Amino acid sequence: LAKATGTGTASATVVESAVDVYGGTLAGVIGGSLSETYSGGTSNSEVGEGSAVVINGGIINNIEYGAVEGNAGILDASVVGGSVANGTNTTATVASTDVRILAGIISDKVVAGSAAGHNGSVTVKGDTNLVMTAGTAGDLVGGNLVDGGTSRESNVEGSTFVTFSGGTVKGDIMGGSYVRNADATSTVEGDTHVTVSGTVAQSDTQKWVENVFGGGKAMTNASGQTATAN
Repeated sequence: LAKATGTGTASATVVESAVDVYGGTLAGVIGGSLSETYSGGTSNSEVGEGSAVVINGGIINNIEYGAVEGNAGILDASVVGGSVANGTNTTATVASTDVRILAGIISDKVVAGSAAGHNGSVTVKGDTNLVMTAGTAGDLVGGNLVDGGTSRESNVEGSTFVTFSGGTVKGDIMGGSYVRNADATSTVEGDTHVTVSGTVAQSDTQKWVENVFGGGKAMTNASGQTATAN
């Protein structure tokens, strides 16, 4: 966890990280680290040898971040396999990520890579891997998530792998990154791989996956925004 304010500089470095969830109700899960700034400063976090998340049960709600006006909010994801960078002059880097959804109720997106908000920037230097065999989730995102605001590039320098073999997905399954309501770019520099097998479990509200695609997804909500997912 790295948090900076004013003209300060914060830095957090770990060799590797792992999160295992077996139950309970949580406000989101981040496999790596959180890098934030409060009213200025510079913040950087790094997970040198990768991060991992295993969800074996529980209820996972959306990730909440920020403690000052302008930085506070709810990320459009519940599980992030890598790290989160929130705020101007924040960066977060992980070597690689591995996410496994084996059970549980996940309210929103599962992101194999990292996530950036409020002008933050994230990088996955290697590959991402996301496997779902059971449980319930929103979108499955093989790359990174850029959620709102204006952001620098947030790239995956390796390849992405998404495997879905069971459970309920209430949104899209994508191999690439998701740039959402942001004037930003996120690129997967390697290859994307999506494998869907078995039967998608039915839910009360939706009985199918919305879309399955190998690439990424980009969307805007304001005039003048250009969202790009390569």
